[in-house]
Amino acid sequence: MKSLFFMMVIILFQSFTCSLFACGSEERTGGERGLILGFSGSNFVGSETNNKIIPGITLGFYQNYNINHRFGLETGLLFTTKGSRLDAVGDLYMHQIITYLEVPVLAEWILIPIEKREIFLAGGAFFGVKLLAFNEVGFPDEIHRFDVGVNLGVGVKLRHVSYGIEVKRGFLNIDKSESPAIYKNLSLSLIARISF
Repeated sequence: MKSLFFMMVIILFQSFTCSLFACGSEERTGGERGLILGFSGSNFVGSETNNKIIPGITLGFYQNYNINHRFGLETGLLFTTKGSRLDAVGDLYMHQIITYLEVPVLAEWILIPIEKREIFLAGGAFFGVKLLAFNEVGFPDEIHRFDVGVNLGVGVKLRHVSYGIEVKRGFLNIDKSESPAIYKNLSLSLIARISF
């Protein structure tokens, strides 16, 4: 599974750098590419309900492939932070922060094409590999290495910038310890895409 993920990363990176430095024919690009910048609020959902939202970031690049003037596919490579504020003993709490390298695969549908702007819906899946997990105590190792989930969003495209809201829900329990508690990632993000 790791080798498949890293193969996807290499292919995406090669595609992105070729797009930046004009490798091959211009006709093969067939879409747009650029940077993604985002701020999010994330939490753990599951059996524990006393968790609190913490802020996070999303940084990376994307590549959009246009199928026609109304539909497209988007993928990319993202660095994201997720986590939650967990209640400990009494009034004490702990911030559990997990950083991921994510590859999303989204279908995009242009709802309303208006002159110089477009309103769109996006939906699909993401696959993430944990880079680092930490809290105030240290670096816990009972955090699952992978996360897989669904990604839904809505936004508006202007000329070279688009703004959107995205919701990501993980399907895997990130806690590998023997605790019966279930923790799954949930995040709401404000995303800006800047195309080249």
